[in-house]
Amino acid sequence: MKCLVLCAGYGTRLQKGVQGDSSGKYKNLLGLSKPLLPLGGIPLLSIWIRLLLETEKFTLEDIFLVCNEFFYKQFIDWARETGFPIANIINDGTTTNEGRLGAVKDMELVLSGQAIEEPVVIIGGDTLFFRDFSLTDVIDTFEKRDQSLVLWYKDEMTARTGIIETDDKDLVCNFLEKPQPHETGSRKACPCFYLLTTRAIKILKDYVGAASSLAEVDATGQFIKYLFPREPVYAYPISGRFDIGALDSYIVANDYFQELFSSEKKS
Repeated sequence: MKCLVLCAGYGTRLQKGVQGDSSGKYKNLLGLSKPLLPLGGIPLLSIWIRLLLETEKFTLEDIFLVCNEFFYKQFIDWARETGFPIANIINDGTTTNEGRLGAVKDMELVLSGQAIEEPVVIIGGDTLFFRDFSLTDVIDTFEKRDQSLVLWYKDEMTARTGIIETDDKDLVCNFLEKPQPHETGSRKACPCFYLLTTRAIKILKDYVGAASSLAEVDATGQFIKYLFPREPVYAYPISGRFDIGALDSYIVANDYFQELFSSEKKS
């Protein structure tokens, strides 16, 4: 199994929040890529690397990340500090948010470019989950079912995330991108964290090859919407997540992980 962490975003909302913060308390975040933001003193990306290695299902050589040219040097510096293999950092070549490839196209860029055909974990580089999340349990479920897998958590604010609807076998039967509450009875928010079978990887390549607009390849949920009628997609429940998209959500997540890491040190 391989893992791909998506780190090619530009973090425009977060940077606007930092620039507009009159306290100056968060000026250390200015110009920093979201996956490298410190949470409890540890870069978000480093937290994921630790979780992946703790499963004993991955080595560093099995983990890839895709970033853009604008933030590329920051990831190279991070890799040199942490021992992450620089060859596994894939630069998509873009320099502006307006010129971005789109997350789905970035996925295909790495999977095809690195000739990855085994099952893969796709992780959004700006998200983390609550402390009860077990990556090992999720992977074990995926391997036992031999079906692509997505996560969901309950969220009444449907208009801020992708929402899935499921059948009585917990298989995805619909995906809606940021619907209004009256448009669906589901409150199953689906974060950017997917486990894809080899069959799904082939479908991904076909999907990107046929796409004709940025809208089709920008939000990863668009691929899940395309995938589930062609490949069973199992929906796995979790308790919640942190989306580091803006300054206020970053502050909440940072406070959470400061407390978590502090308690770990004491124990």
